[in-house]
Amino acid sequence: MLAGQTAINFAANAFFGGVRVAQCHRLHKAVRAAEFGTYVLGFGFATTVSAFLMSWLRLPIMREQARGDGTDVRGIILPGFLLSCLISPAAYIAARMAGLENDAALAALGLALAVGFLKRPRSCCARGYRPLQ
Repeated sequence: MLAGQTAINFAANAFFGGVRVAQCHRLHKAVRAAEFGTYVLGFGFATTVSAFLMSWLRLPIMREQARGDGTDVRGIILPGFLLSCLISPAAYIAARMAGLENDAALAALGLALAVGFLKRPRSCCARGYRPLQ
């Protein structure tokens, strides 16, 4: 059973990795080199910021899933997301210090928050919770 799930996850990740490489190739052909560098730097920064700001919210979800008693996690997740949003100006300052321009830094931060906002309800629903009802 575990080997089957591992094979399915590997196949899905390999497929989406190929799609991402194709998208990257198309984007590289569509924009100038300087703009592509800004895109790569901004997207990498957004991914890192999303991981730092939002990954700690997965721990309470996984902990409650391990208990299996159906505890409502909205009281933990929504204030945690709000706290992450309040900390995000520090990420903007870090993006500016990393060399991103103002527009690129704001776009990267917006992408990081949007990804985090979309992933938390998905994590909850995958574990049988309904966080946004």
